[in-house]
Amino acid sequence: MGNFPSHIPKPTAEQRDEMFALMDKLAKKNGYPGLGFPEEFLAVLYSDDYVPPNMDKEVVILTVVVMFFLVASISLRFYSRYRYGAKGGPMMDDWLVLISTLFCIAYAIVNLYAFLWAGFGRFSYDLTLDQFNHCLKLFIVNFTTFAIANTAVKVSVLVLYRRIFDSVQTDMRRVVYGLIAFVLVFCPVSLLAQISSCKPLIAFWHLEVQVDPATKCNTGAVASYVIGAIRTLLDVIIFALPLKHIWDIKYFTRRKKIAITVIFMLGLVACIASILKLVFYRDFLVGDVTRGIFKAVVAEALEYTSAIVAACVPALLPMIKSMYRNTSSAVRQITSGGKSQNQSTTTHVAAGPVNHNESIKMKGIKISHAVSQTVEIHREEDDTQLILRGTEEGDERDDKDSKTSYTASANRSQTSV
Repeated sequence: MGNFPSHIPKPTAEQRDEMFALMDKLAKKNGYPGLGFPEEFLAVLYSDDYVPPNMDKEVVILTVVVMFFLVASISLRFYSRYRYGAKGGPMMDDWLVLISTLFCIAYAIVNLYAFLWAGFGRFSYDLTLDQFNHCLKLFIVNFTTFAIANTAVKVSVLVLYRRIFDSVQTDMRRVVYGLIAFVLVFCPVSLLAQISSCKPLIAFWHLEVQVDPATKCNTGAVASYVIGAIRTLLDVIIFALPLKHIWDIKYFTRRKKIAITVIFMLGLVACIASILKLVFYRDFLVGDVTRGIFKAVVAEALEYTSAIVAACVPALLPMIKSMYRNTSSAVRQITSGGKSQNQSTTTHVAAGPVNHNESIKMKGIKISHAVSQTVEIHREEDDTQLILRGTEEGDERDDKDSKTSYTASANRSQTSV
């Protein structure tokens, strides 16, 4: 893919010399022989025609896709809750998912700015010292917003589990509360572990301080891998948690268990993305930090986007059921209407809720007019009721209970000679 016109100025020869000198010192301080770029490669870098490669187009496409799924999921969730859900309107897990979505959007915007205007996606040697230091500061903003977004998503999903399964699995409440407490504590601890990789702290976002012999900095690889592994383990636990309880519910039919399992299977995508992120960490931590971060950003975007979508799907069940019911009703009306036209001619007269049967005799022809009125009142339901409904017969009973029908006479029109 071609490059977008870059908003980041290309470094001058003097600025390149400064960066190469600092990077060479840092490499030797960490036990490496130095940069050792070939002369032919350096000649290309210093040429006037050289255009630094970037990942601007890729990150714009990624941001558009992420924004679409995030906004669509949360909008449909609240529409379903207000239009088809319980009378109480949005619940705690709805607001938590909204907060999670806002942090995910903030994270996507931070990355968009970092790639288009700061230097993410470029090689480190294609940046000036000021640009590189700015990228180091944005790394802090990057993993801080992601940590908060990741925590908010996990808490919102756990609160949803607590609400759905609390009535049938009382022991799940303790597990959910324990996981929520761990996730909330883990967020600030992980941030401190990542930020405190340098002493003094200012060296984290100043390359010229990092090369000072008195500065102590570790690569952060161990901390990042441990933090990533714990997040991946949490994703797997949170994904698997409802599945065990679903299959332990004895009054669920096998078909019902499979259907509910499929609903929660979207969480598996977040687990896979979390595992992929651990693989991509190598390019970020061992390779070029500003260039290698793109793969990690893609994996993180897939992780939190799939988690938000998976968290919103159960809340859409009342809307989906209503749409299915209305579509089925329309199909039945069309089908029955086609049959009735072949069998008889019916005259419908709009009237109030009172039945009228009028028989008019005209020269041996008896015309019976049937006046009917049907009033349907649909009871509002939430995702908890729809998910925990036990059997297929129970579904039918609940369909009957979910609406009250008042039907006046529906006599078939008759014609006789």
